[in-house]
Amino acid sequence: MVPEDKAKQELEIKAMPEKERQEKKKEKEPAFKSEDLRSLNDYYQIKKLSATRFLSALKKNKVAKLQENDVQHCLDGLDDKDPEFARTLDLLFYAARAQSPLARQCITFASQACRQQLSKHYQIDLDLNKSADVIFAEAFHGLKPGLTGKKVDNRSVNLLKAMGIWKIHSRNLDEIEAVGFLAKELLSKKANRNGGIPAIFEILFRPMNKIKAITDMLRIAEYGLIKAQHARELEMRERQQRDREFRRAQDYLDQLREARAELERKEGEIADLRAKLKASEDERAFLEKRIEHQKAISAHREGELRGHSRVFLEKKLSPLLETAHEFAELKLPRESIIVERLEMAREEIRREIEWLRSTD
Repeated sequence: MVPEDKAKQELEIKAMPEKERQEKKKEKEPAFKSEDLRSLNDYYQIKKLSATRFLSALKKNKVAKLQENDVQHCLDGLDDKDPEFARTLDLLFYAARAQSPLARQCITFASQACRQQLSKHYQIDLDLNKSADVIFAEAFHGLKPGLTGKKVDNRSVNLLKAMGIWKIHSRNLDEIEAVGFLAKELLSKKANRNGGIPAIFEILFRPMNKIKAITDMLRIAEYGLIKAQHARELEMRERQQRDREFRRAQDYLDQLREARAELERKEGEIADLRAKLKASEDERAFLEKRIEHQKAISAHREGELRGHSRVFLEKKLSPLLETAHEFAELKLPRESIIVERLEMAREEIRREIEWLRSTD
């Protein structure tokens, strides 16, 4: 049934007498038993059946899987069964809170229904390969005329709610970021008024607000404050960690600079030692050459001295002493000759000593 026919039918029912209207209502909403509930079609046909009772009945009746033809039938008849998407939103909301395979199947159905209605009525074709926040923003901008116009479109509101629940549940849409996005798009841009009641308390303490609305708003505010506090604490811890890492890096740099300075000093000392070692090696080589030279000279002089001494002893001194000895052996020694030869030997010895001194 299209929305126009439904509205016409509702007007006709309102025009009926009270008794006839009540009977018509009973005909419209047949009685049901929980044990008979096994399909999505049951949920959409029985208007007074709540989503929580429907999910409980499926669990109690051990329904393991939604049938494909049942799902497709409900998708095809969604405009007639749920023109404002209110019942589908209820089903999604409570299924998302449940922890069961069947509840996840209900979430899958509701997400399919949401995408179908967005495409069919608002020409919003979602690309599920995009991030959750981008998908949510695209859906919002497509629905925005029905959210911010003079007359609010209930289906637009319910589809936006369904998008938020679906994406938070299945695609990790950050709830605080989503709330911030909606606040930026939907809240008035007017500056805060001077005097009167502060805006926060005006919203919280409106006369028409019931305690449930107040506690719900406080729950959102408390959650936001807790997340903000956690974010601040996380930021503080990260900043402290960065500061510790920076100080540690500075310490490492200082140690590196000191190590480099020490290395340069040691390299200077090593260069000095190498220079001294080179000088010592050069000096040793020079001395070794000099010693070898001196050895050669000494060996030469020693040979020369031996030859000279042999000549001196054999050719000069020995003949003189032998002559003196021979004349001393005679019966009548010739003292004058002996003395002459000894004088000559002494003179040769003197000259030899002078020669030796001259060769030093």
